[in-house]
Amino acid sequence: HGRIHEWLVSKDITIHPERNCSLTMASNATQEAGYLETDPRSDAELWVPYVFNGWGPMPCDTSDHCNEGFGTDLGSHAMGFCCPRCSVNGQQAFTRVFLVATEAVTINIGSGYNDGIIVWVNSQQIVSDNYGCQCESEWHAQTYVSLVAGYNEVVVKSADAGSAGRWGFVLGVLSGTSVLHTELYLPTPLTEDWYLDTNYTTGAGIDASGYLVA
Repeated sequence: HGRIHEWLVSKDITIHPERNCSLTMASNATQEAGYLETDPRSDAELWVPYVFNGWGPMPCDTSDHCNEGFGTDLGSHAMGFCCPRCSVNGQQAFTRVFLVATEAVTINIGSGYNDGIIVWVNSQQIVSDNYGCQCESEWHAQTYVSLVAGYNEVVVKSADAGSAGRWGFVLGVLSGTSVLHTELYLPTPLTEDWYLDTNYTTGAGIDASGYLVA
């Protein structure tokens, strides 16, 4: 189903104790804004590659996963090895990837999550579910999203309520995959004033050489 198997994960994995099934995420609008459409020159300060990038399913025993290991296991990422029930109650983190479209297209994005989740595409919130204690199976939510030609930023905020120790999500493109591929980073070089000229996701995009196009 066009599952996305590569992500960057925020270096900062925060813990907000005493989370529960009806309140899995701590809201922080300033923190959330800090992970949306960031200056790519700060990528190394904010993000690290997901430890199981490119694997689908994960290269370990997936019997304890609700999605047979095809999702993004943030509990195991935080530990640095396969451990699907090792997450800590209240952990939350951000993940990011770019959907690169050869043309403007409307796609259907499906998501499954354990526990709470917020999904933004080009800084527009498309999914928000703060209710936890569920399996990260396919698909809790499906949403149609319009993408621009070029780079489209997808950011996911995910949190664990601690009910079963699993923490993660699965995100897939259910339609429109023929004109898409994923990238972890914006291309380089970028113009020094790229952020002044235009917003890279809501403007006309970036051409093949990595420069903004008018």
